Amino acid sequence: MLLQLGSVPTLVVSSADFAKQVLKDHDISFCSRPRSPGPKRMFCGFLDVAFTPYGDHWRETRKIFVHHLLGPRRAESFSSARAVEIHHLLDYLSAASPNPVNLDDKIFDLADGVIGQLHLVRAIEGNNSRDKC
Repeated sequence: MLLQLGSVPTLVVSSADFAKQVLKDHDISFCSRPRSPGPKRMFCGFLDVAFTPYGDHWRETRKIFVHHLLGPRRAESFSSARAVEIHHLLDYLSAASPNPVNLDDKIFDLADGVIGQLHLVRAIEGNNSRDKC
């Protein structure tokens, strides 16, 4: 079913089998996010890996992202920050025992703490400059 939501035509897929068929045949048509002013401004004209339309630039950006930011060397460089935050989480869980704990919130806090520590280290080292697009 095709709906017109404002100025945007929207395809409604009502079954898993139909969704599989649509995405198999038309994956290129659906693989990019819609372009909107917010991400365009925040990510220098959609140059971020999450908002870049599918194409050569996206493939190159993804390779760089996976190799340099998700590679083993980079993950190892985060190990001390992860260890500190995991220690905080375990202390909290021990103190909360035997009461139930919402792990969704605590896992988010763990990730937020690691990111915060990494950002603080960059700020202290003087690597927090933001280049203009």
